Amino acid sequence: MISRIKIENFRSIKDFDFNPPQLCTLIGANNVGKSNILKALDVLLGEAYPTNRAFDRNDFYNFAQNEIKINIWFNPPSPTCRCKSKETKEYEDVRAKAFYFKAFYSDENQIDTSFDVEGINGRLYWGNNNIRKLSPFVYIHAGRDLRRQLSISEWTLLGKILKEADREFREGEKIGETELTQNELDLKKAMEEIVLPILKRPQKYQELESSLLKNLQDQTKDLLEEFTLELKPYTPLHYYKTLQILGKEWEKFFGVTEMGSGIQNLILLALFRTYAELEKENAILAIEEPEICLHPHAERQLYRIFRELTRSEEEDAGAQIFYTTHSSNFVDLSNYKEVVLVKKDKEHGTKVFKSDLELNNGNEREELKIITEFNQERNEVFFARRVLLVEGETEKHALPEVFKLKGRPIDENGISIVETGGKGNIPFFIRILSSMDIPWVAIYDTDSDFLLPKSKLENLRQLLGSQKIGVTQKRMLKRKLEKHKETVRKNQAIKNLGYEEQIFPFDPNFEGVCGLPSPREEWKKIRNARNKFREYTSYEDVPEELKNAVEKLLNLLELPFGLEAHHTEGLEDQDVPF
Repeated sequence: MISRIKIENFRSIKDFDFNPPQLCTLIGANNVGKSNILKALDVLLGEAYPTNRAFDRNDFYNFAQNEIKINIWFNPPSPTCRCKSKETKEYEDVRAKAFYFKAFYSDENQIDTSFDVEGINGRLYWGNNNIRKLSPFVYIHAGRDLRRQLSISEWTLLGKILKEADREFREGEKIGETELTQNELDLKKAMEEIVLPILKRPQKYQELESSLLKNLQDQTKDLLEEFTLELKPYTPLHYYKTLQILGKEWEKFFGVTEMGSGIQNLILLALFRTYAELEKENAILAIEEPEICLHPHAERQLYRIFRELTRSEEEDAGAQIFYTTHSSNFVDLSNYKEVVLVKKDKEHGTKVFKSDLELNNGNEREELKIITEFNQERNEVFFARRVLLVEGETEKHALPEVFKLKGRPIDENGISIVETGGKGNIPFFIRILSSMDIPWVAIYDTDSDFLLPKSKLENLRQLLGSQKIGVTQKRMLKRKLEKHKETVRKNQAIKNLGYEEQIFPFDPNFEGVCGLPSPREEWKKIRNARNKFREYTSYEDVPEELKNAVEKLLNLLELPFGLEAHHTEGLEDQDVPF
């Protein structure tokens, strides 16, 4: 798999260096350069050999003449291939640990390119097409082209899949002087004795064959000796080349490229999945916006398939998948280390940010998985420009009204109000958002009405230790003590994070600050809060504590890109973007 990517001066990318995960989810706003990352991989590993014909001035960052560099490292190294040493000028067996590509302007002001390979021995070699093919790569653009992927060539999906079948078909001992295996002889005989005579029955075919061969002989008789053409129902150069995938519905066959775009996309993704399953640990797959034309259930199923394809019981096994997405069905907050945020500004170009946060233990990871699984709204944090963390549904449903009063509706400003499932979960979200440089503000209830002063605590403990109270009263007092301890623990956990300017405690709670009743039923709390905020005629009517939190978040929105602390896993301090 690709263990490191370093790109300089390519399209919107000025420079970045990061370690991609095995399932690499590229997330960012439109036009920030997500596709350029995949296109850079396609330059090195894709269909076209990286020559100067693939580049023009638009491919150079800011149209300048600085060298384009696209470097990738592999772990484990590639399989063995013959390459020419740049030191000895001799061909050697090489296992590549890195590919280095450059595009640059020559002295004649023409674009030139170079492609080098670093072996595991540390020496450099001239790259060639054979070593590129040892890292099977498929790139599916946002503009799906099923017709092309169903054609048979060594670079299309179906062609890659059938190439191995063709190779296996040819394996075996050659028979006599024919230079053909038994499989090839059997196919040749069946085609020429059974299929071809049937195909030759139409008069039009006979006229075509006769006229074509006669015209060829007339035009080549003085140029080529012993050259002719044959019409065959199969292709000896690739026995599976004539295969086609057809659709069948109600006993009728039709070309799948004539079907709706949704079905075409599903067929293309099925080919994508098949290729990954067959190649196993060798496949490197890149796809733009896999959610195109898929309904939500199909999106979630495909995301599950991506995860299965990139997982393996063996270390460093399984396919590697890069994909861009705008759908929260293709991310999972509990797998935050698979997410790579892509941002762009005028000064720095396209940059990538990846969390380096390590959860303390298995229990933390399991707890995070439970609170985020199947909750697409919580997964939405990766797509937000800024996030407001709240405890529950009441705040989540009511607070959009406050932003409207301020004249800054949440969707227009890329703000997500995320219900964390309770105060105890807020630290998880804060740690993850901070590690990924996603600006946030959090509000929480102090629940001070559950806190007991020292004198009452001491009296309560004495009562619990005495024999003067009954079982029922003792159980009630125990619950009161546990509630006190739980409140202290959760409040302290939030305070210990140290983000005093971004965390706003509401005392005793949201309802108290906003002057709302506190019924037991959650839906009544939501209704009361909505009605209360909709009664406000201006932003000035909003409680001061709430305005402080809202304005802090909006001020964060106005910070220039690049001022927050950035984290880049696996790089030294001097390599951090800014």
